[in-house]
Amino acid sequence: MFTNEFSGFDKHYYHKLKVIEKLLSKNYLDNRRKGGRLEYLFFELLNILKSKSDVDEVFWYGKKGKYGICEPAPGGKEGNPDVTFEIGDYSFILELTTYRGTRAQWNSSEASSVPDHIAKAKRENPNKKIIGIFSAPNIHPQLEKNLTLNARQEKVGMIFIPCIEFAELLSKLNREELLNLLVEKSEEQLKK
Repeated sequence: MFTNEFSGFDKHYYHKLKVIEKLLSKNYLDNRRKGGRLEYLFFELLNILKSKSDVDEVFWYGKKGKYGICEPAPGGKEGNPDVTFEIGDYSFILELTTYRGTRAQWNSSEASSVPDHIAKAKRENPNKKIIGIFSAPNIHPQLEKNLTLNARQEKVGMIFIPCIEFAELLSKLNREELLNLLVEKSEEQLKK
């Protein structure tokens, strides 16, 4: 589905962006839009789970902008997480990135804003149990270590999972299985 041939976009979306580029002479084939598309696809997947009552609520802080182009959630220290979803008493803060390298993930503010988003979610939802999820094409040990230390300071569990693996889990598990797995993974991380 995703190949280098399509610059990391799915085929349908890639062709849409190429048509827009041809008509408007504006290139939207960039990492920003790639990240926005990834956020949107996870949002849609979580909405399917919501329609089956496997997830209670789902929010995407990005948007579909002009011409239906997916714009990512505004990040940064005071920004919002990419996607949040709720199951029962738990609120999951999902941070996604298309960047593969540790340095690119951290320097792009993708990973460095994760602790801020978790702390903000915790302040704004005192009655919820907060769990952070960081999902990227691959997870580097040093990045995981840094984010785990920050999450522990907030007394929040943190999960690290590659995007493809996370999408597969979301599509296979029912509500109880998903909640149990996510809680278990976050508790394991707190013990490391």
